[in-house]
Amino acid sequence: MELNGRLSLATIGEDALFCAKEWGAGIELDECSFVTNLQAKLSDWEPRVLQKLQSAPCGILHGPFCEMLPASCDPLIVEAARKRFEQAYGFCRRYGVDRMVVHSGYLPRVFYREWFIEKTALFWREYLSDKPETFRIAVENVLDEEPGTLAETIDAIGDRRAGVCFDVGHAFCSATGDTRVSLEEWIETLGSRIVHVHLHDNDGLHDRHWPLGEGKIPFEKLLSLLERCAPEATYTIEGMRCAPSMQWLAEHGYLKK
Repeated sequence: MELNGRLSLATIGEDALFCAKEWGAGIELDECSFVTNLQAKLSDWEPRVLQKLQSAPCGILHGPFCEMLPASCDPLIVEAARKRFEQAYGFCRRYGVDRMVVHSGYLPRVFYREWFIEKTALFWREYLSDKPETFRIAVENVLDEEPGTLAETIDAIGDRRAGVCFDVGHAFCSATGDTRVSLEEWIETLGSRIVHVHLHDNDGLHDRHWPLGEGKIPFEKLLSLLERCAPEATYTIEGMRCAPSMQWLAEHGYLKK
């Protein structure tokens, strides 16, 4: 498995641009994921974005995630989510990006599963109804404790422009004890629905966003399974430091300069 040409670095990483240049990788733009930026004057933060876009190609944009709840019972909350995602799509067009990561918004033990699937699918069907055929969303697991709900949600959306962003680190620490689902089961259940993958490591207890190899996630085994189940997927290193992860990928034969 080779990740050259399929790998981006999340711009939350302090060394993301340096590593992108060094390794010839793209970037996953994170500035639009923060509602504070969307609420602020464009001139306050866009210059940083434009500088990054001049430094490395942008393969995907991360949409807003703070309190974005498309399945909320409150129509005002749903409308707020719709407004923010439309803002993010505007930036996709502005920056020439045709893919966007969005969080699932699933809160276990808060949402009834059937309600969540139905309402979330309706939200994204409506959202995609006026978007071009070239645009894609990748719905990311965050607090989701098992893969079935997300898989059924993607199927219920029923649009080839909607797939899964499988976040390995989130899945690894999302549940404990008897409720823990193996990463292998996550990947096999989601299968070809996975169109994008977030890579970062942790201790299995907290969402640390550590570099690859610093936690307990068996990445060699998982990358092999991902290649078999989702061969068209792209990847993002989503950590606060990128260099150690890039070095790990190179040492294990996944990346070449």
